[in-house]
Amino acid sequence: MTDIIYDIKTKTIKHFTYRKPSVFIDDNGEPQYQYSPNKDNHTHIKKIIFLSLVGYEKVNLLDENDKPIKDEHGNPIFVKGDLVSYEPMNYVNEFILAKHVVDDKEDAQQASKALVHFFRFILDAQAKWDAKYDNEDYDPLIDPPRPAWDSFSPRKNQRVTTMYRNAVQRTTLDGTGLSKTTAMSYVRSMIDFYKYHLRQGMKFNNPPFEFETFLIDIDNSGTNMKAHKRKEVQTTDLRLSFAKSKQNDGGRLPNARRELKPLANSEWKAIKNILVQTKRVLKNVKGDEKLVSLPEEYCLLFRLLRYTGLRKEEGASLHLDQIIRPNTEGVMLRLGVGDQYGSLTKDPSGGYNNKSRRTIIPSSLMLELYQYSHSERYKNRFEKFRERCLVEREAGNDAYFDGVDGVDEAKKYLFISNSGVPFFKKLEEINTRWNEVRKTARMNLVNDIDAVVHNLRATFAVSIFRTLLKKMNADDALARVSALLGHEDLSTTLLYLKVAQEQPTGDEIWEDVLDYLGVFDEEDELDNLPEVEKTYKNEAS
Repeated sequence: MTDIIYDIKTKTIKHFTYRKPSVFIDDNGEPQYQYSPNKDNHTHIKKIIFLSLVGYEKVNLLDENDKPIKDEHGNPIFVKGDLVSYEPMNYVNEFILAKHVVDDKEDAQQASKALVHFFRFILDAQAKWDAKYDNEDYDPLIDPPRPAWDSFSPRKNQRVTTMYRNAVQRTTLDGTGLSKTTAMSYVRSMIDFYKYHLRQGMKFNNPPFEFETFLIDIDNSGTNMKAHKRKEVQTTDLRLSFAKSKQNDGGRLPNARRELKPLANSEWKAIKNILVQTKRVLKNVKGDEKLVSLPEEYCLLFRLLRYTGLRKEEGASLHLDQIIRPNTEGVMLRLGVGDQYGSLTKDPSGGYNNKSRRTIIPSSLMLELYQYSHSERYKNRFEKFRERCLVEREAGNDAYFDGVDGVDEAKKYLFISNSGVPFFKKLEEINTRWNEVRKTARMNLVNDIDAVVHNLRATFAVSIFRTLLKKMNADDALARVSALLGHEDLSTTLLYLKVAQEQPTGDEIWEDVLDYLGVFDEEDELDNLPEVEKTYKNEAS
C-alpha cells in the first residue's frame, strides 16, 4: 500500500438517453426484458461524470545528483510513476447514475465533483495515517483507525465524514478552501451519497452520521392568510452552515454573488467598444497572448444579453422565427422567448421550464440580427448545422435531440458554431469567449472586471429600472422589470437592485436605484446629485 500513490480520475460521458427496461415472463416461464417505446419513460442525460480509483507507482523525487529530495521536515518527497491499477468506483457511480435514472436529473455534475473532492480527502487522510503508523507502531486500542469511506470509528471525531465536514468548514472560513455555497453543496452531496447506500440496505460497522429533526418557521408568500408556517426537517449532525452577511439587512444574499452585480458604466463602455468597434480579443495561442478576431456571433450575442436581459441559455437558443426586419422608427420591440416561441427559458433552480415570457430589444439591434441571419456567413453555418444533424442521426445519437434542451432539426437557430453546433450546446465556450472579452477590456481600465456573463442580465435590470423610474412610481417599475426578467417573485428582482447598493454612488447608473433602496436619507443629498440625461435609448444606439 505504501508503494502506490492513489488518485481519483473521472470519465465524462456526454449526451445519451437511458432507456428504462421492463421485465416480464415469457410463455416458457423465462424472465425477459424489453425497452418501452414511450419516450416519456426514457431519461435524457446531458453529461454524467464517473469516478475511478487509479494507482501509480510511488517514485522518489530526485535532484540532479540522483539523491532523494526531502521536505522541510526531512521526509522524502514522492511523485507519481507508472500507472499500476485502475478500478471503477462502482459504489460511487451507481449513486451518480441513480441521480439521473431514479431522480430524473438531467445534470448531476455537482454531485460528481463533490465526491471527487471527498474521496481525494480520504486518500490524503490515508496517506497521512500510513506515514504516521505502521504495523509495529499502530495500537488499535489507542490509535484511530485508518480512514475509510465504508468503515467508521465509534468516536464521532474520528469518522471520515466528520473529518471532511470539519476540514471543509475550517478551510472555507480561513479563505483557503471552497466558497461557502460550494462547501455547503459538497457536504450535502457527501451526505446524500451515504443516504443512498443506507436506503439500499448497506450495513456499516458504525453509522456515518446521526440524524436530527428540527422544527423551522418559514415566511409565507403574500397570497397566504398566515404570516408563517412550521415545517419539520430531518437533517444530520454534519449539517454545514455559515453566518449570514451583515450587509443587505442580514439577508440571504451573500456578497460573493457577483453574477447579480451590474457592470459599471466604464466597464460596459470598454466591453461595448470591443463588441462593436475593434472586435478583437486577447487569446492564449500556444502559450502566447495574441490579439485575434472575436467571431461576429459572440459580438451579437453579448450585446443581445445586455439589452434584453436574457440568460445566456435563452439568448443562445433563439431561432429565425423570432427574428424580424424591424421598423426602425420605433426604439424598442417586443421579443418573446420560451415554449410559445420555440426557445429555451430557465427556472430559478437552474433547469429548463420553458415558461414563455416577453422582454424588449432595441430595434437597431434586431435589425443587425436580421441582417446577420441573411448573410452568407450565417447560411454557411446553417448548412453545417444540417450536416451535423444528419451525422448524429446516422450514428444513432438520439440523445443529441432528446431532452428539454435537445436540438430541433426543424429550427433555424440563430447562433451556430463553425462546426454546426447550436450555441446553447456550447455554453462553456460562451464563458470562455466572455472571459477573453473582459480580459481585453481590462487593458483600458484601472481595475479588473470581476464579472460573468450573467452580469449582463443584471446590468439590463438596473438600467431598465432606472429608466422606468422617470416615467412611473417605483413599485410599478419594479413589477415591469420583474416581468421582463421572467421572475415569479418580485423579491428575486429586488436582489439585483440590492447588490447595486454596494456599488460606488459616483457611477450615475446606480443613483436612482440607491434612491429607491433608501440609501439617501436626506432630501438635500438628492438635490446635489448630478443631472442624468442619458436614457436607455441612448445606451442601445
